[in-house]
Amino acid sequence: MVIALSSKVRLTGSEVKLGKALFDQQLWCFGRDIHASGNLLLAYGMERLRPPRCVPGKSQYFLRRDDQSAVVLWGFGALIQVQGMGAMLLRRYTFFPRYRAEITLPYLAWSADALPPFDAPRTEDVRRHTYWLLRELIDWLQEYEVWLLNKAGLAHRAACLHDWHRKPACRPQEIPQAWARLSAALDALCLLDGAPCK
Repeated sequence: MVIALSSKVRLTGSEVKLGKALFDQQLWCFGRDIHASGNLLLAYGMERLRPPRCVPGKSQYFLRRDDQSAVVLWGFGALIQVQGMGAMLLRRYTFFPRYRAEITLPYLAWSADALPPFDAPRTEDVRRHTYWLLRELIDWLQEYEVWLLNKAGLAHRAACLHDWHRKPACRPQEIPQAWARLSAALDALCLLDGAPCK
């Protein structure tokens, strides 16, 4: 799978592979952060929204970043919404962002099937919005990891990766830098395409 702004401008296969592995690892780590003493996602300022008892599914974590943007986390993926830009959904085990022009958050979905449709970005403007939103999500993931290392320490993240059933995408102390590299790659794509990603 290749992420492309146009037929000429795209992430490399190794960047997509890193993004896919790093995002899967990040969602695993979020699950471990929830079970840490005091639930680190709540300590970060996220709100836990649980499904009604009669509805199957898992909790979602919601963060209103400011008046204009929000992030939602589930075990199956993440969503970022910025007013005026739309919303981008990144599902686990992929690194292919999907776009929706409008969504009201928090959206009370407890499974991936309960979400409204998100589409592959097909036009140049939609691709630009989608990859700008992807970069925003990646930047937030980097900020979270820097916060986590300061709050819980390297030993916590190292323990998370030690317990994981997969080979880590990178060492625990390198997670913020790995996200920063992917963010820089998206920025470079936008510049090569001749316009900022927004």
